[in-house]
Amino acid sequence: MKRLLSCFFAALLMISAFTGCGTAKGDEVTLKECGLSYTIPASWVDNEDANIFPISSVNTQGDIYAKVLYYYAPDENMDALNDLSSETPFEQLCAGLFELAVVREENDTDGVLDSELEQFSTIEELSSVDGFHFYFLQDWTYSMSVFTEEQQAVYHSLLEELPNILASIKTSKPDESLVQQESEENSEGSASAATENKLSFATTTLDEHYIDSTVFEDYDVTMVNFWASYCYPDINDLAELQACYEQLQKDYPNVNLIQVIIDTPSDENEATAKSALEEAGATFDSIIPNTSLANWVVSNLEGLPTTVFVDKDGVLLGDQIQGTQTKDGYMSAIEKVLENLES
Repeated sequence: MKRLLSCFFAALLMISAFTGCGTAKGDEVTLKECGLSYTIPASWVDNEDANIFPISSVNTQGDIYAKVLYYYAPDENMDALNDLSSETPFEQLCAGLFELAVVREENDTDGVLDSELEQFSTIEELSSVDGFHFYFLQDWTYSMSVFTEEQQAVYHSLLEELPNILASIKTSKPDESLVQQESEENSEGSASAATENKLSFATTTLDEHYIDSTVFEDYDVTMVNFWASYCYPDINDLAELQACYEQLQKDYPNVNLIQVIIDTPSDENEATAKSALEEAGATFDSIIPNTSLANWVVSNLEGLPTTVFVDKDGVLLGDQIQGTQTKDGYMSAIEKVLENLES
């Protein structure tokens, strides 16, 4: 898909770190925790006129065990969607494409999906597997009058693929052990993020080299930039970051720069990020967040890109920098952090 949505990056990280929803092999999506697999059509993946993004959740104690929803957003609405302070109603910025819902048999009453009917008016039962019922919902209930004719045309072209998606869906018993395992890891990471004003991770770079937070020990200050592949190409200061990194190596060898690509792991997103970094000639490390780092992002960042500074122990220094910057802007912020350390 063209890109995801930064105002939902927290939910999307939870998808990869908690529910596992979103593990993709090409156009094939496999959600073991949800008991679902399906194919996203190539016309969606390659569509340059549409921003298509999923929101997913698993609640083992909820009336609805799992939900996977896909939305369309026009380019013109991306700024408002990226702005967490925007008061524009969500349904005026996005339009729902479809939803998959998984319900335990004992919870499957006549009204269990009533809340979902606020967004989608048509429900089709797909199957029943080992005590779980699977449903496909479509037909967005909100008015499309707020969208232009061109935007509506793009939306309706996307809807034409729903029969193919529906035909590709396979169901199986959800793997609740994975939910429990990742929930425990998530809780540990959340507790750490909530009690420590620091970054800690053990993961790999985009180039599949091991890296952990001991990398901070080699420098007095490390600049950590948080970015996502879905920002590319519209929100992209990778060339400025590279220029900053090169100047640091010359003038401030005690300062390092690394980047966190928050919408990874994902084969598609990693490929996009690698292409963008190669285009910018980037030579700094770009890393894939592990569970604890993903939880820190969820708890502490409001949007992308965001840059923070840490000391040798990964403890935060100074204020966050939100939004893109020039090389000089980044260098000025670094010099201020260094001055504060010396004082």
